[in-house]
Amino acid sequence: MSAQSFEIPRIQWVKIRDMYLTDWPKYSITFSLIDHALKNNQNDIKLYCYCEDLSDGSFVYVNRSYGIIHCNTFSEDLQKLKNILNRIEDLGLQFIIITSKSLLPIAEHVSALTNLKYEQPTDILFHMDKTKALEIEIPKHKDVILKPLTLESVEVVNNYWPHSYPGSLEYINNLISTDFSMGAFDKITGELMAWILRYPTGCFGMLQVKKEHLRKGLGKLVTLAITKKLAELGLDSTATTIHDNLISRKLFNSIGFTEQFEVFLFEWTI
Repeated sequence: MSAQSFEIPRIQWVKIRDMYLTDWPKYSITFSLIDHALKNNQNDIKLYCYCEDLSDGSFVYVNRSYGIIHCNTFSEDLQKLKNILNRIEDLGLQFIIITSKSLLPIAEHVSALTNLKYEQPTDILFHMDKTKALEIEIPKHKDVILKPLTLESVEVVNNYWPHSYPGSLEYINNLISTDFSMGAFDKITGELMAWILRYPTGCFGMLQVKKEHLRKGLGKLVTLAITKKLAELGLDSTATTIHDNLISRKLFNSIGFTEQFEVFLFEWTI
């Protein structure tokens, strides 16, 4: 690798993470990806900068286990990011997460470097401040127990996930092991009826209710519960949903989340 593309030592990750606390929640995904990696000591994640220069926050995040590329900068000039990407080996990863329209040319650059075609569904990021979330009142369901998921639930979550793939069991295992989740369990039988997880981006995902338990308010219930739990720990809540998913958008708006900005998740296609 060229000396111009510099792997950022882990000791400096806190510095670059905290640079992205500004103008919250504009950079919440960038902050959360680095924060998650720091807390879980993930050795398969690398951060790169250009010529050891972090002055404008320009960096590239590469997570080879999850197949994610993410980058950000406070500069309007994207050439530094392109220079970093030019010198990273084996860049053909499955996902590119872009959180600003100004960074969309980066996805085109990665596609050109790798000769991979990427599809780009557009998501909406929702946010709720922890102060507001502390006011949430959790509806009482006498036959439901709310609690975080354990590894015993991995197969159930995977079986009901519409986007499961070979290897997704391990992915879900890692999510449950390293981040927050919430499940609604039948008080008598212990059956997991509905659940929600949180991704390394800090955003909620995999919200699912079993078909036989629809129309009981369980999807909203687990979302309220995890949102309040994070608030009690001093954390805001964010979620993303596909732009055209009007049902999910209605759910988050009804809870009190506010729509913030578009997120562009590029996924390569064969």
